[in-house]
Amino acid sequence: MSSVLSIGPRCRTKRSWPDLSQFSCTGYTQAAPLASRTVTSWTDRGVLVMSKRPPAHLPTQATPLAARPRTAPRRIAIGVAATATFALGVWGLAMRASSPTVVPVPPASPLAGSAAAADRPAQLTLDPQPAVADQPAEQGWPSEVLANQAKHTLEALCATSTQRGTEVGVGADPQTAVAALVTPDAKVADLRPNNLVPVVDDRRLRVWRQPQAVQRTFPQQPTVAALDTIQPGPAAVARAFASLAAPWRAGPPPQVQWKVVAVQQKADTIAVSAYYEAWGPTASGAAEQHALGHFEFRQHGDHLRLATAELHDFEETVRQGQAPLLAEVTHAVVGHTAGYANEMLVGTNAWLLRTEKAAGADVIGHQGLTVGDVDGNGLDDLYVLQPAGVPNRLYLQQADGTVLERSAWAGVDWLDRTRSALLIDLDNDGDQDLVATVAWADTATTRALVVAENDGSGRFSQRGRFLVGADLYGLAAADFDGDGDLDLYACQFNPGEVTAAGFGAPLPYHDANNGGRNTLLRNDGGWRFADVTQAVGLDENNRRWSYAATWEDFDGDGDVDLHVANDHGRDNLYLNQGGMFHDVAAAAAVDDVSAGMSSSWADYDRDGDFDLYVGNMFSSAGRRIASQTHFQPAADTAVRGHYQRHAQGNSLFRNRGDRHFDDVSVASGTTLGRWAWASVFTDVDNDGWQDLLVANGMFTGDDPTDL
Repeated sequence: MSSVLSIGPRCRTKRSWPDLSQFSCTGYTQAAPLASRTVTSWTDRGVLVMSKRPPAHLPTQATPLAARPRTAPRRIAIGVAATATFALGVWGLAMRASSPTVVPVPPASPLAGSAAAADRPAQLTLDPQPAVADQPAEQGWPSEVLANQAKHTLEALCATSTQRGTEVGVGADPQTAVAALVTPDAKVADLRPNNLVPVVDDRRLRVWRQPQAVQRTFPQQPTVAALDTIQPGPAAVARAFASLAAPWRAGPPPQVQWKVVAVQQKADTIAVSAYYEAWGPTASGAAEQHALGHFEFRQHGDHLRLATAELHDFEETVRQGQAPLLAEVTHAVVGHTAGYANEMLVGTNAWLLRTEKAAGADVIGHQGLTVGDVDGNGLDDLYVLQPAGVPNRLYLQQADGTVLERSAWAGVDWLDRTRSALLIDLDNDGDQDLVATVAWADTATTRALVVAENDGSGRFSQRGRFLVGADLYGLAAADFDGDGDLDLYACQFNPGEVTAAGFGAPLPYHDANNGGRNTLLRNDGGWRFADVTQAVGLDENNRRWSYAATWEDFDGDGDVDLHVANDHGRDNLYLNQGGMFHDVAAAAAVDDVSAGMSSSWADYDRDGDFDLYVGNMFSSAGRRIASQTHFQPAADTAVRGHYQRHAQGNSLFRNRGDRHFDDVSVASGTTLGRWAWASVFTDVDNDGWQDLLVANGMFTGDDPTDL
């Protein structure tokens, strides 16, 4: 029997609570009220992958997606609740050229402007106990000791090889310092290849790559043949590492990072694979380098000395001119509004120890945002979701690019914890209504999906709520049954049991089926919605700790199919056949045993069908540890492979056009999205090719090296 959305009481609006004036929005929501529209946001450490032409593994003849005939118009909207450091930033970046002049954020306290700012701490410590340093040797992980030693040697080689005089503090002669870091017979191939070819060359941006990419495998020894002609010794090694800094010779040295992803101990050497990246300003703009390195080291006392080294898949990007590609305008656009200083500039951790647990405080900060034209003036507005106890904020965009904060006027300044929301037209009257996941306590009867009607001017009135028993995370809307209105799909992460950790434990961690139950609500008109999850077949494989969902017609038959990204279980791909669904993820080769937290569809290779990109978690520590023989020694090969895949990173699946996909994640170089909460295809530079934006990051304890 289907359940019907019931009419319920209004969510709590803003009221006077003592000392509740400085929460922060640390979330992400992606929303697209129509299939042709995409709105995104990303963190301060996001990833941008620009697609200029099809990679070598793709066909050269392509048919643009727009040329493919459609059998019926489609309406799709998606919402993903995930973590971002400052979600407002990118909305400000996306403002058109008429935005106001950028004003730097004043270097005052984040609580500046608050009447009681002097009495409030800018930061609170979550754990008052001192951090305990990792002891990998004592804990039985010698490979982690070697990984740390290898990283230290590589960092030191970069620093000493690029020093100017004594500025690095290790002596005036780089070769002297390098000699202590390498073996006497060390051989290093050209680290910055001299045969780079341009793949992007426009007015602002130039990108060079090696002419032939090398398959990324772990671990991999350096190619002996390539090193046979190299003159050995510290002097040659110093020159090779110094060549990496060529773009920065006229300016300050770059920032360099090595991420060790594989360690293999042999009889007399240690094989290491590591990602290399360097970035920083140059005399004429800025530069960035990326590569994958394979190295051999020899133990020398308490450190490793480099014996051989090669870099593969080398890429160098140079920005011409001092002006940045994107300008941060958040303060200029939003800085004058109520709550900006005391809510948006203060981290979630500043409030966790000052908020009632019953209100539903969230240590990770799973709050998002959604974009849509609320007041019908043709400009996109912004609805920012916040933690429990602080009002959600509605910013109405004005013609001059500034915004007005009108959440109380609009009736959506709810104090209840809100993870995800959509601005979509639910009643087909031409304006954007509101759907939001709301929880006013951590009980089964206090968490709901709330729908509110827009009166056309931007004011909302609640029309009902659907009790779900556990917190909802991602939202996605589409007309799955072709009856002309938008239906709602809601992702439920955990099953509802609350523990000391905040939710029940997924078992097993990488392939769980004990999570919350996702829900499909069919829109029956008149603000009535029916739970048809089981009736249409969507209860199959429906307990996998879901974060996000996206609708798309991946098989081109005229109806929308559904992809679900699961954090602790295999992903789902539900094929829509006349309004009935079947999970074909395994058959289509997209079940992806990874930490799925987002997904996005686009025809990135322009062959006429939709391809799939899934945001997961990349973990260099996970890559190292899961490949060691004493990790999960009782597990079979398949299970160990699942753990290794779980740490690989993001996944790109190329649609073959026959309801099957090819996994081109590694070949396309799109796995390293870090801890990727959200990802989206979009044409950043308007060249007709779909690029990738990835929002990533995670909170760090007192010891940033603590695993």
